Amino acid sequence: KLCPLSSTMNFEVGNGADYLPVVIQTTGGADPADISLRVMPGDHPLIGSSMINPSKTVNRYWQVKNYSTSGSTLNATFNFIDPADKDPALSMNPADLLVDEWNGSTWTDITPSQINPSNVSVSAISIPASSQRDYIIGNKYNPGLWWTRVTGAGNLWSNPATWIRERT
Repeated sequence: KLCPLSSTMNFEVGNGADYLPVVIQTTGGADPADISLRVMPGDHPLIGSSMINPSKTVNRYWQVKNYSTSGSTLNATFNFIDPADKDPALSMNPADLLVDEWNGSTWTDITPSQINPSNVSVSAISIPASSQRDYIIGNKYNPGLWWTRVTGAGNLWSNPATWIRERT
């Protein structure tokens, strides 16, 4: 869809019998932004490398592609079925909930701007020209992370590169 700058567009997406529209508001960049969007069932295939606990998710993920020749900045509201799409242990508590963005090589944590029982919104996401971003919603791993020391010569205790962050 072509989304004029500062407009709000409803993307009529879903899968099977489920209608799961995504609302996109363009806030900067390409005018108009050429955006495509789809919702995928289940957890993202690379969720294991994110900071989201795979047993506490909305069991869908969203793919947003920017076909524009310049980048776009968007606000997005991702809809899902409450409670059918949610893992039983999922907490919708804002302190626990996280949106992770996959850029094709790394995950970026995004704090939701709004949380409702059947949708979550994010603000000011930036999608470069001719690229895709995937979004997942779920609970963060326990914030009590622990660190493992990398072995080898020259790995000093005071050097942050000496340490690998692990999840609990």
